Amino acid sequence: MSKLLKVEDFCDLAPDALRWYVVQSEPNQERLAFGALTFDMGIDTYLPMRAVEKKTALHRAPLFPRYLFVRLDLQDESWWRMFTARGFHRVMGDRSPLPIERGAVRRIRAQEVEGLIKLKGAQAAKAAGKSPYTSGMALRITGGPMVDRDALFMHGDANRITVMLSMLGSQRITHMGAGDVRAAS
Repeated sequence: MSKLLKVEDFCDLAPDALRWYVVQSEPNQERLAFGALTFDMGIDTYLPMRAVEKKTALHRAPLFPRYLFVRLDLQDESWWRMFTARGFHRVMGDRSPLPIERGAVRRIRAQEVEGLIKLKGAQAAKAAGKSPYTSGMALRITGGPMVDRDALFMHGDANRITVMLSMLGSQRITHMGAGDVRAAS
């Protein structure tokens, strides 16, 4: 769900006051918030999408569930009206909206192919809920009580995995968070 690109998307020559910010939608309301912000309120909004395989068909899903980008001029007080948009939850920032790094949206858009961000390797596996590791793959534990130990991947998904490690002269099977390991080098 991207709009026509503008010159400002390809360079950082946009007026200093015009910056990109991250907003959060209500759960599963990214498209509703995008429509309300873009079409009802005229706010420049970007919702990066990715392809998701569900059963036998490919569907479009947000790259960052619940998050969209909006380009605002905080000097123009009309930006406050986005708080009334359907599907909108909040703007990211402590006391006031915090702009994202200049060029970030441009870099994301540069990865689009036919309106979709193509994820690669471990990113694609994690987004699909699958583990990027294959059975028997050597891993290094990077977090938790078993840190700095070697293990073999058995099975798992993007969140929890089962590994086998050698401990006290025998093989032990344990479960851990997928974020607590990396491929052994």
